[in-house]
Amino acid sequence: MSNVSNALNWTLIMIQIIFNVFDTVGRYLGGLKSFKLPIQAINAGAALRILFLPTFLAVALNWKPAYIFDTDWFKMTNIVLLAITNGYISTLCGT
Repeated sequence: MSNVSNALNWTLIMIQIIFNVFDTVGRYLGGLKSFKLPIQAINAGAALRILFLPTFLAVALNWKPAYIFDTDWFKMTNIVLLAITNGYISTLCGT
């Protein structure tokens, strides 16, 4: 899409769609009885989500090593895990 005049806009839209789809998957999983967790595990999961902050900073600020933080697989894995845990943990916190 580099030759498309608004390629950056489409990239941002696709990132938003990917996040929303996997957030919905996480919310669905959080609503299933088989995926319920004890309150201690929910609190630990919510606290551990802070680990996404350094990974997003590493991508945004082009930290070294570039062969990890500047690869598409790492960026996509990071956003998918953030989205799933966002939906899952927030649903469990609300129930």
